Amino acid sequence: MIALFAASGARLNLIEIALVILFTNMSLYSVRYIPLFGIIAAPILSRNGEYLLNRWDGKWKRAFIDRSNNIAAMDAAARGYLWPAVAMVAVAVSASSGRISYQFDENLKPVAAVEFLKKERLKGHMFNNDEFGDYLIYSASDQYKVFIDGRTEVYGPERFKEYMDVVQFNPRWEKILEKHGIDWIFFDTDSALARFLLSRREWRLIYSDKVASVFIRNIPEHQDIIRKYSCVKPYIKEEKNGSGIQ
Repeated sequence: MIALFAASGARLNLIEIALVILFTNMSLYSVRYIPLFGIIAAPILSRNGEYLLNRWDGKWKRAFIDRSNNIAAMDAAARGYLWPAVAMVAVAVSASSGRISYQFDENLKPVAAVEFLKKERLKGHMFNNDEFGDYLIYSASDQYKVFIDGRTEVYGPERFKEYMDVVQFNPRWEKILEKHGIDWIFFDTDSALARFLLSRREWRLIYSDKVASVFIRNIPEHQDIIRKYSCVKPYIKEEKNGSGIQ
């Protein structure tokens, strides 16, 4: 992009400059913005490319024009937007008739654990795995507010640093939980944090499966639910056959 701007000699207007700077910065900050950058930058780059092409002459220009004409001929032979439109109609018909369905992989997403949370309606503030936050927002945003989710840039560097301090057991990790009044923790079962909490008397396990575990703070206000799930054991994965024991 920078090389094209430099070589073409075309001037960008203020709006184009602002869009390029903004979306370039966003794309360098998070990979999720790269598609948006492509959509915004494409017409600007195309105009500069055309300006540069008009200034050149020789075999490279002719080769480029010939290739462009060939692609245009292929588009014309495909009846323009006919086939994409047909595909969209086919997908819509299949979806409306129930032939296409989707579901989340319970081996990767905390589907069962979220159903448990929806049933129990735990009170207080939660500390959660960032990826679990995505699914929890999708499934139960009306009941729970997450500590963080996969869009870490939305929460700012301070919240992300606090999240990493807890996950990595940095010196102030317990103070961070106290600062935010964390009453329960929703985290990956196969994680250092989950294994560590099993050894702490101030936390009690109330749910565990192969994907997620739920720990609640051992305080008088939580004794009812702690007694209710006092028989819950941590999920253990067998190494020989890959099955699990609850």
